[in-house]
Amino acid sequence: MSSDPSLTTVLAAWSFDPNVVLGVVLTALIYLAGLRELSRRGRLRRSVAPRHVLLFTLGLLSIVLALESPIDALSSRLLTAHMAQHMLLLFLAPPFLLLGKPIPVLVVGAPRPIVRWLARGHARRGWFRGLTHLLTNPYVAWLAFIGNMLVWHLPACYDAALRNDSVHYLEHLCFLVTGIMFWWVIVQPYPGRPRVAYGWRVLYILAAMVPGTALGMLFIFAGTAIYPFYAALPRMWDMSVVTDQSFAGTIMMVAGDFILICAAIPLFAGMMERLEEMELARFARSQQE
Repeated sequence: MSSDPSLTTVLAAWSFDPNVVLGVVLTALIYLAGLRELSRRGRLRRSVAPRHVLLFTLGLLSIVLALESPIDALSSRLLTAHMAQHMLLLFLAPPFLLLGKPIPVLVVGAPRPIVRWLARGHARRGWFRGLTHLLTNPYVAWLAFIGNMLVWHLPACYDAALRNDSVHYLEHLCFLVTGIMFWWVIVQPYPGRPRVAYGWRVLYILAAMVPGTALGMLFIFAGTAIYPFYAALPRMWDMSVVTDQSFAGTIMMVAGDFILICAAIPLFAGMMERLEEMELARFARSQQE
């Protein structure tokens, strides 16, 4: 008789890690407090639309889905599930959170002493202001995102995360933080003029697709087990370790590239619109001369 868990057992395997639950609930409460405060000041409709609230909610739900759902329970048995977990933390949760207009809402909703401390630190401390600019620098963000993804997929690092809960927590935190850094450059959530032009952001996205696609193809065509941890496990549902690995690579390559292409399309459209405006302005000037 097979010892594989039934689908019902798998779907019921939700966990409630207090660290994750506390972080998500606290962030949601601060966001709600910010919405309430903006409403009290009569600025809610001018600052935040319903779609922003929906997107921020989807970002928090993506974190819950990655870390608390059956995906997390299966990640220690199947590389495919673990890769899905990584995609949620790198490619879904960060852009959803940043598209939810988090800066004005969280600043208004956060406790006043914390906001004042951060404001003073940014205004008075050069290193603090420099750090915030460094973390959102396109070159730093791109290198952090790609470097983090490649390093954590090295067999030694990957197996260490699977064997040690503390290392696993660190891995997830690194994915989420570098994901936010990477998508910050694309979304440009801070009010004011974007620091990176449309065309540069399109190139930024296309450049990120190359290493992710290469890593996905490595998983698909490896032919042998890359990670000793999964190779030593009893196989679930008669799925070989190589098949599991191929599915994981397909998720990384197809899902990751699809999301990045979806992000690049509106930026490309904005770039073309900007070029058209510049051309019309140049034509108007030539007619006046």
